[in-house]
Amino acid sequence: MCRETAAMQKDRAVGALQRGIAVLSIAPLSVVLGIAWLTWKRASRFSDGQ
Repeated sequence: MCRETAAMQKDRAVGALQRGIAVLSIAPLSVVLGIAWLTWKRASRFSDGQ
């Protein structure tokens, strides 16, 4: 949805759009954080000499 269309919507619709974006960003964020955590764990395991 482009900005002009979102600006013409009522405040309630804009709030719903913002909440939807926040909810949909949870899955990609958790995947990125999971990959970063696994990478950090593996790097620390190899640096400890195990």
